[in-house]
Amino acid sequence: MLLPASATAYATAYATAYATASATASATAYATASATASATAYARASATAYARASATAYARASARASATASATASARASARAYARASARAYARASARASATASATASATAYATASATASARASILGHT
Repeated sequence: MLLPASATAYATAYATAYATASATASATAYATASATASATAYARASATAYARASATAYARASARASATASATASARASARAYARASARAYARASARASATASATASATAYATASATASARASILGHT
């Protein structure tokens, strides 16, 4: 049995509209899913790369700061120790020199006084 021309046209229009809507929906869904997956992958990769770069930069800066602080502390401690040792050595040398000078002056004074007294006694004893 043959369909009337209007029924054929209606069926054709309906099938065309359904196929078009179905293809459009399928293409839209695929494009959306693909774009979402691509954007998500890009965001993840970008976030990972940023986190790595940030962590590396932080680690480098932290290591530099730690090394600088350590070197500064070491230099200060070394300078303090050197100053203390130098002051002690100077005090010891100064004390030795003072003691030596004092002992020399005392011995010289004693020898001079003793020789003078002996000479006087000798002179007085002969007169």
